[in-house]
Amino acid sequence: MFLDPLLQEIETRLLQSENRFVAEYLIPAKLHGLTNEKSNAVFLEYSADIGSRDQYDEELSRWKTRWQMADSKPSNLHDTLLHTNRNFYPSISTILLILLTMPASTITADRSFSTMKRIKTYLRSTMTTERLSALATLHAYREVEIDRQSVIRKFANEKSRKLDYE
Repeated sequence: MFLDPLLQEIETRLLQSENRFVAEYLIPAKLHGLTNEKSNAVFLEYSADIGSRDQYDEELSRWKTRWQMADSKPSNLHDTLLHTNRNFYPSISTILLILLTMPASTITADRSFSTMKRIKTYLRSTMTTERLSALATLHAYREVEIDRQSVIRKFANEKSRKLDYE
């Protein structure tokens, strides 16, 4: 089956990534558990989204020093992002932001890909993105009742397709 490169990237990140949640050790309350091995895993997992390895290592060193001196440490992603200066820690804030937006489970992503497989078959592989998106939305919200008569009236009013039978 043909998948767009963007869909392949999303599938790789959401469904096949084993180390994506290792970044939780960047949360200050869990920072003591961040070993060199876990730090390497975090960098490798998010290397496409952050700067160079040297920049990441330098930021991580400053990050650890900052939270060693702090009296109170954030214990969740949201609080950590609120206390993170994006200018001083661009790589770390990017990693935390990505981690925050990742689903805890992949069931939603699995459903989306299953829907995509049903909608975009080999025979329909030439449909536009707009149509594909509309069909996927209709499929995802199929339990919502649609007043068919109002849709027919609206369509009929927009396009006058009457034929002259003279």
